[in-house]
Amino acid sequence: MIRLAILMLGVAVAALAVSPLGETAAERSLHGHMVQHMLLMFLAAPLIAAGGPRALIRFAPTRLRRSVTRAGHNRWARVALSLTVAWAAFAAAQWIVHLPPVIAAAEHTALLHAGLHAVLLGVSVLFWLPIMSPGPPARRRPAIRVAYLLTAMPVGDALAIWLMSVPRPLYEGVTVHDQREAGTVMLAGSLMLAVTAAVTAWRAVAQEHRRQLRRERLEARRA
Repeated sequence: MIRLAILMLGVAVAALAVSPLGETAAERSLHGHMVQHMLLMFLAAPLIAAGGPRALIRFAPTRLRRSVTRAGHNRWARVALSLTVAWAAFAAAQWIVHLPPVIAAAEHTALLHAGLHAVLLGVSVLFWLPIMSPGPPARRRPAIRVAYLLTAMPVGDALAIWLMSVPRPLYEGVTVHDQREAGTVMLAGSLMLAVTAAVTAWRAVAQEHRRQLRRERLEARRA
């Protein structure tokens, strides 16, 4: 039930981000649009990944549960959940979605706008699954998970710095000041990666410390 609650919270955050309230803020300014994207990528997505699809599948009919389980063991599903594919998709999506021509096209096509949000959320969930999922993907060595998170930071940071450093507006109807604020929002979102990496490393050190204490107690008893 706890994981289902986490999953529902993630869905609620995603719904809030794309709600009329979120869309209104996004239409008013570029940094409001960026807040919307950061909510999808760095709050809704990790919560959904932490809740895990199993939380929903548990309430599905038996036949559907079996079909999903078989699909999860499919070779292509394993490839899609690999660190390399998830990292590359997350990195590519950040740049593609925020390219000026793509943003301009989305402003004039509601279907494309909604599709970009769906892609951004889906790719972000895929990125967070190896870190947050309660299943086997999250059991990879802590050093690998920390590296996975930290190497993703420069991708978004480079885009943020680009937005902050260009001396002219890159998007129609956007001021340089608003553009710089959007870059700042993106940098703040990237901090979620650093915090998660730090927590992952700390938990690994604490776990190893507990193991060492257990070994020392066992050796003391044998002596």
